[in-house]
Amino acid sequence: MRKSLTGLILLLVASGVFLEHADAQLTFGVPPQKNTRTALITYSPLIDYIGRVIGEPIDMKVATGWFEYMEAIKSGAYDFVIAEPHIVGWLIDNLDYEPLVKFPSLLKYVAVAPADAIDINQPADLVKRIVCSRPPPSLGILLFFETYENPLQQPSLKSVNGGDINVLSGLYSGDCDAALLSSTFYFDVLNPSQRSLLKPVIETRGMVNEALTVSPDVSFDARDIIIRDLTSSPAGIAATEKIRELSDLQARSMVRANMLEYSGLADLLTDQSFGW
Repeated sequence: MRKSLTGLILLLVASGVFLEHADAQLTFGVPPQKNTRTALITYSPLIDYIGRVIGEPIDMKVATGWFEYMEAIKSGAYDFVIAEPHIVGWLIDNLDYEPLVKFPSLLKYVAVAPADAIDINQPADLVKRIVCSRPPPSLGILLFFETYENPLQQPSLKSVNGGDINVLSGLYSGDCDAALLSSTFYFDVLNPSQRSLLKPVIETRGMVNEALTVSPDVSFDARDIIIRDLTSSPAGIAATEKIRELSDLQARSMVRANMLEYSGLADLLTDQSFGW
């Protein structure tokens, strides 16, 4: 009797494990947002579209903070993630991910100061001052510090969650002396009147842009469908509209990514960021 009961328990446990695995959904990782509504407006059209065309449900997971988001990326918790190029390179090298589509423009960052800051006009003027930026390991931070070879003669950073709009708000509220913004946000999102209140101090070099990157759990058939639809289907292109407005406003669509473009970029991360 005891043997039969033990066997039944083992069978139920094994069945439970099997059912849990069978019901597991693919997950789409979303970085911390201003609020839930922002996340839904920006990412839901794309996530819903991909789930529909590949015939699999996708669970949107919005991180509550940047540390949580980065830890989830490092652990392979997300099957889909739109990541900066150095993160994409790390995922390729360490977790066998593949970038499918990318934003076509080069990714650059610009450090700006208030237009009336008469004592901030060149990179040296930011030494020992505070610069608001996205939290590390943002690519913008890594490229920004390429300007400063002497680690004792550098600006200080103040991390701000919530994207470029919050970074700029930190500057306006007096939390910092300058703000590090994506060039897309500065040149394409801000209007001329808003830019007139600011002046560029540093513009970083350009790199291959962010890419929608997928885990090994995403089938090859699904990958082909995603690449095809997001680059050529009117409905697929429309599904990326809100994200393109944030990351590459001038882009008419995302374009196919080439894995070789991201090769070696993980070195930026592992050489300069703790924990990678």
